[in-house]
Amino acid sequence: MIEIDPEVTKVAAEQLGLNPDGPIRSINMDARQAIEEMPAGQIYDLILGDAFHGFSVPYHLTTKEFNDKLRSHLSPDGIYMLNIIDGRSGEFARSTARTLGETFPYVAAVPVIENYADTVRNTWVVVGANKPIDRAKYLAAAEVTPRVDIADHLWDGAKLADFIASGRSVVITDDYAPVDNLLAPVFEESGL
Repeated sequence: MIEIDPEVTKVAAEQLGLNPDGPIRSINMDARQAIEEMPAGQIYDLILGDAFHGFSVPYHLTTKEFNDKLRSHLSPDGIYMLNIIDGRSGEFARSTARTLGETFPYVAAVPVIENYADTVRNTWVVVGANKPIDRAKYLAAAEVTPRVDIADHLWDGAKLADFIASGRSVVITDDYAPVDNLLAPVFEESGL
């Protein structure tokens, strides 16, 4: 677990039972720095990105270059999943999916509310992988969740391509990362 804030790790141990001597090791540093310092050959089956807090997005964790580094630490069957927030325009979600597509052969997006244009803010899960996810396993797992309907929201292939083509999107790079601009409509519409 890479967590920039040592207090979060402390709360996880004190309140959630995370055993500091157990199999989950916590590294307290910025995720980009941790990934860049990670030794070659340290491989994972799953990497979860959950560094975003509402409108506060560490842009350096959204770039193609960061995704390239992450991919080098994924197993051939590995999956990178991240959750993001976006609004009616879907510009950040489209850009995130498009950027992942520069690194990963398979990309999918799951809007928690499929009609994202009907809500001011929406949570998305965006996936990058070396090969397509097993749709049958995904659907079976979704059937036992409190939100069974979420299984219908998996956008990949043509559905994802249509979404990306439906509006503005950019490839986010270390040299061009207009994340704040992509999220400005969400911030403005939320009245914050």
